[in-house]
Amino acid sequence: MRPSGRRTFLLALDVTPDGTARIITHEPYSVLGREPHTDCTIEVRLQPAAYDLPAGHRPALVVNGRDELYSFAGTEGSTTTITSSADEPSFLDLPLG
Repeated sequence: MRPSGRRTFLLALDVTPDGTARIITHEPYSVLGREPHTDCTIEVRLQPAAYDLPAGHRPALVVNGRDELYSFAGTEGSTTTITSSADEPSFLDLPLG
């Protein structure tokens, strides 16, 4: 990840077939105090949730420099770039059960 600002947050969503979204986890993961424009590796463990994803819905992970719902967590216009390499690929693990 390479944030252009010092803060980034991540939040899990349920995206419905019509494109609207519902929050799955009500505790965003905040990445604070990072050096802007510098690559960093993070491991995120979102708040556990017992949530049934209805047929036709899809999970989404929001990565943003701003969190207006919970608090202002970033700089206006900041960006976060997600990258990976062949040696260390990015992945999302969704335990089902």
